[in-house]
Amino acid sequence: MMWIERRNNPGGPPAFFAANMAAWYNAFATAAMCLANMMTDGLLLYRCYIIWGSRLPVIVIPGIIYLGSATMAVMMVIESAMPMSNLWRGLPAQFAISWIALTVSFNITVTALIISRLLYFYRRVRSFLNDEQRNINTGIVAILVESTLPFTVLGIISLATYIQGAPCAMGIEIIWATFMVLTPQLIILRVASGVAWSKDTACNITQHATFPCNSSSSSSTISMHSQNP
Repeated sequence: MMWIERRNNPGGPPAFFAANMAAWYNAFATAAMCLANMMTDGLLLYRCYIIWGSRLPVIVIPGIIYLGSATMAVMMVIESAMPMSNLWRGLPAQFAISWIALTVSFNITVTALIISRLLYFYRRVRSFLNDEQRNINTGIVAILVESTLPFTVLGIISLATYIQGAPCAMGIEIIWATFMVLTPQLIILRVASGVAWSKDTACNITQHATFPCNSSSSSSTISMHSQNP
């Protein structure tokens, strides 16, 4: 509402926001955004673990980055709630830059891992599955949603504008925060629709690639072998 009600203030809405940065409602909003980010990144870490066949070594490095990001988020919230604090300069800004940088690093790492895994399976099974099956598991929509590529790109833009102190930084951050909440909902929607990756998806795709034959031919082959010892 400040963009409408405070537009005639000296310095406009950004100046009003900076002067009231430590107000309880702004501190609460910062804490809510950090909590949403931790929940989203936690879901992404779990999805990466599932897509990579429940391999713990794959998520060790992203897990360490995630813990560092969560720590910086907590410190930023604490510092931003101090009287006369400002998220755009001083210690709160340093924690904020560290938090966004670690979050973006985490998103880049997880996105790269998920995309590489999906593209690997796409190349492996594209000659055995029909177009509908390929699009469900390894299509463009699956890659964009499962890897959260738009969220990662917006995070990079948000980090660059925040470091430079660009006038559009606050607007970019609002869009980034919107995708922060939208991203897990899209993943949950795919899970609820039964088209998301599960622990058995990779195994099923591998079986299709290894044994591209139907069950009837397999059973006939088995019966032939049993009749001709």
